[in-house]
Amino acid sequence: MKRFTVLILALSAAFGQETRKHPSPLLRRIPAFEVHAVCKSDDPMPISCGTLQTAIELRLRLAGIPVRADVLGDAFLYLNVTGMMMRRDSSRGWAIQLELSVIDEVLSVRHPELRDLAVVWTDATGILTTTPEQKAREVVTQLLDSFLNTFLGENPKEAARTRIKL
Repeated sequence: MKRFTVLILALSAAFGQETRKHPSPLLRRIPAFEVHAVCKSDDPMPISCGTLQTAIELRLRLAGIPVRADVLGDAFLYLNVTGMMMRRDSSRGWAIQLELSVIDEVLSVRHPELRDLAVVWTDATGILTTTPEQKAREVVTQLLDSFLNTFLGENPKEAARTRIKL
């Protein structure tokens, strides 16, 4: 199973597979976000998830979107970074999959008393690189731009309040 996962990760990174989501009404009226960044790899990854999380929180605040921690009712903005070191002769590089998702509480239509968490928006891309920290920052910026464009498009009042150029 691990070899199959590695192959998929490497192929998606090699071909720059991306998923782009269209505007999502599920992003409307989300009052604030709690940001989480998680990095996973069997090898020590030269990427600081804490640095990426801080960068995401800063960009959200600059866009006028509140960022809070541990507040009931807030949605989660979740960055998942999965990496694998690729060795070839004396050189080595990284195959990295980065996914940015919004996770929010949803209600069941058939059973309104049931509530659960679900992904309501996502965007992802894979990369092959020898400079993982720099490339990861670039990709996170692109993913965040995609999210902010969609979120502010679905929440025009927040967009009108934003006076800072991103």
